[in-house]
Amino acid sequence: MVFVELPKFNKQLEELESVIDKWIYFIKEAPSLEIIPDNLREIPQLEKALTIANQAGLSVSELEKLRKQEMVLEDTRGALSLAQREGIEQGIIQGIEQGIIQGIEQGIMQGRVQGEKRVILRQLERRFGKLTSNIMALIEALTNQELERFSEAIWDFQTSEDLLNWLQQNFN
Repeated sequence: MVFVELPKFNKQLEELESVIDKWIYFIKEAPSLEIIPDNLREIPQLEKALTIANQAGLSVSELEKLRKQEMVLEDTRGALSLAQREGIEQGIIQGIEQGIIQGIEQGIMQGRVQGEKRVILRQLERRFGKLTSNIMALIEALTNQELERFSEAIWDFQTSEDLLNWLQQNFN
């Protein structure tokens, strides 16, 4: 316990050294303080004490009005926090959905291209017999656009050598 006579406490703000000095200064000066001075901020409880001290001088209606303002402020903070969380969640969901859709579309495209390659390889094998591994590797390496050009050109080949030459000239 510390006993102090407030009128005899004459330290100025810059002379405060101990936590006790800072609390005594606060108690003495609370009626005239609007904010906590910087060198008193190391005591976080002073901010709450200043709020209580400021509210002590309010009338019942002023105090009720202040509490309502605090409730509105807290509700606004809660609504903002909720909106941020929902926005983040919605963004994540949309990102996942877009990723899934893109993945599905890409998978469908790859499956279609692979199917087209298998059909073309079967047609070529029926026409020219067993294909060399070189020809098969060149066909497997074709992109979607290259495959379209190639599928139109296969009817121009008379031999498997024509086929190989065309692949090497166009895609090698």
